[in-house]
Amino acid sequence: MDMSSLIAANMPAKSTPPRMDAKAEDRYYASQLELPQPNFRVLGSIAMTAVAILIVIGT
Repeated sequence: MDMSSLIAANMPAKSTPPRMDAKAEDRYYASQLELPQPNFRVLGSIAMTAVAILIVIGT
């Protein structure tokens, strides 16, 4: 038995997602669309990187 057959034989089967009606589907996707809270440390790093790039390009 080769390695790929051994791996395939021991992989768990993927279960299919439960069937939903239209309202349940709307609720599911509406909860997925919430934006994460802004992280000001990351935004500061992005802003500083953008400023540094603009300084390098400008010189």
